[in-house]
Amino acid sequence: MEVTRLEADDASLTAGYSCPCGCTPVVQYRRGGGIVEDGCCCGNQFAIGPHAAASLSPRVGYERELQGFDAPWGERLEAAWLVGPSVHGPGADRGPDHEPEHDHEATQAQRVHGD
Repeated sequence: MEVTRLEADDASLTAGYSCPCGCTPVVQYRRGGGIVEDGCCCGNQFAIGPHAAASLSPRVGYERELQGFDAPWGERLEAAWLVGPSVHGPGADRGPDHEPEHDHEATQAQRVHGD
């Protein structure tokens, strides 16, 4: 997994990633704030903040992944994922458990800006 910084200034940053299932979870972290998290329809979790990996509770079949990076204001942050087997891929029949707020066809920028 790799974090994608979508927007950043001296007070906050918006970041996300492309999940293997096709979703694009996005979070907004505010300077000096607590850890922010988003879950994906396939069960994967994503968090950003200082020591973000510690906020993700281990689950059977899921592994933690971690990427450190510096915010524009110099704070060291972590992007962390709890990644399990994806239950579907792009174009697959997602069935009744697929959460509609995770639009597989929307880009990360569209999800952040509501386009």
